[in-house]
Amino acid sequence: MFEPIKIIDIDISPFKGITDDLRGLGKYQKLKAFIRWDNISIGYINVPIIKGSVSKELIAGSIMKEHSKKLSLINSMKKHELTSEKNNTLIAEKKLPLVTVVVCTKNRVENLELCLSSLLNLKYPNTELIVVDNAPSDDSTKNFVENFASKIKYICEPKPGLSWARNKAIKESNGEIIAFTDDDVIVDKLWVNEITTVFMEEPDTMAVTGLVIPYELETYSQELFETYGGFSRGFERKCYKWALSNKEKASKYFGGTGKCGTGANMAFRKKIFNEIGFFNPILGVGTPTNGGEDLEFFFRIIKAGFSLVYEPNAVVRHRHRKSYNELKNQITNNGIGLYSYITHAFITYKNDRYQFFYLAVWWFFYWDIKRLFLSFKRPQLFPRDLIVAELKGSFLGLNRYLKSKKIASCLANVNKSFFTNNVALAKEKQ
Repeated sequence: MFEPIKIIDIDISPFKGITDDLRGLGKYQKLKAFIRWDNISIGYINVPIIKGSVSKELIAGSIMKEHSKKLSLINSMKKHELTSEKNNTLIAEKKLPLVTVVVCTKNRVENLELCLSSLLNLKYPNTELIVVDNAPSDDSTKNFVENFASKIKYICEPKPGLSWARNKAIKESNGEIIAFTDDDVIVDKLWVNEITTVFMEEPDTMAVTGLVIPYELETYSQELFETYGGFSRGFERKCYKWALSNKEKASKYFGGTGKCGTGANMAFRKKIFNEIGFFNPILGVGTPTNGGEDLEFFFRIIKAGFSLVYEPNAVVRHRHRKSYNELKNQITNNGIGLYSYITHAFITYKNDRYQFFYLAVWWFFYWDIKRLFLSFKRPQLFPRDLIVAELKGSFLGLNRYLKSKKIASCLANVNKSFFTNNVALAKEKQ
C-alpha cells in the first residue's frame, strides 16, 4: 500500500545546517530530502519518519553515508568559490543580461498560480516574464494573467502546439537569454541566477538545462513517475559539445538527447535561434506528436558544434501527474514524442539515418522490451500496463510525425520562414 512521502529541502551550509529534529510530520511515514550546500545541489536522502518526526542525528548520519565524498570535495575547496554569494557577486560586478522567462500554457489556470508566484520571487533582478496562451478555448488564462499586468506580459498564440507558442515568445522577447519552464513547475528563487552564471562563465555555451525534482510525492502515480526515471539528470554538471572536425557523426553519441535535459528547465542565448532556426512546430505538446521538440532542438545545437551545459544547481520543482490515468497518458506520450523525434531526424538528416535507426531499435529492445520481460519475472518493479503504454506510444510515434507535419504545413500559410530556414540549415549541417 502506498504511503505519501514528505518532500523537503535541507541546506547544510555552515551558516544554516541541521539544528533541530523535524517534527509535525504526522501523516507521513517516509521523508525524501533534497540536500543542498547553499546553492549547490548535493543529492537526496531517504529516511523513515517515526511518530511524526525525524531526528537531526538520523538526518546527519544519512547525509554523511550517502554523500560523504561530495561533501569532502566541497569542504576541500575555498568556501568563497562555492557559495551563492560568489555567484551573486559575479553577476553584480558585470552588466546583467536581460533574461526573458517564458511559460507556455493552455487552459490550466489552476497550475499557473503556483508557477507565476515562484517566478515573481526570483532573486535575479533583470527579468522579463512572459506567459503564452496557446490556442485557448476561453479567456481564463488572459484574465488571470491580467492580475499581474505590470509584471508579466501576456501573449496569445492561436496556432495549437507548444513549439508555435515558444517561437512566438522568442520573437516577442527582449532578453539576451531566454529561459523556458512549464506551467506545472515551481522554480527555485536562484534558478535564473544559476543559469545566467553558466552563460557568463562559458561564452561559447548556447544552451543550459537544469535539475528537475519532484514538488510533491503525495500519490502512488507521482512516486511511480520518479521510479520510472522522472526528469532528473543527476547532480553533476555536464557539458555536451561536438567538435565539427570529428570524423564520426554527432548522432552516434548525441542522437538520444534526453540525457541532456528537459523542456521544463532549459535556457538559450537568443542568438542561437538565428543560427539554427526555431523550435520545430511539427513536434511538441498540442500536436499529434505530443512531444520531442526539446530533444530535436538539443540535437540541432550539438550537431551545429555549440555547447549545451547541464547545470544541476539550476533547480525547478515539477508537479507530477496525480492520477494513474494521467500518468499512463503521459508515458504513452513520451513514447510518441521520442519516436516522432527519431522519425523527424531520420527523414531530415540523411547522412545520420543509420545512427537514428540504431537508436530506435536499441531503445525499443533495451528500454521497452527488456523491461516488459522483466515485468513478468519481477512484477513488483513497475506496472506492466505502463510499460505497454510506452511501447504503444513508440509505435504510434512512427506515423504521428507525418500526420503532424501535414497539420503544421497548413498553419499560418505554411509558416514558410520556419520551414525554409530550418530545412536549409539542416542540409547545411549534414
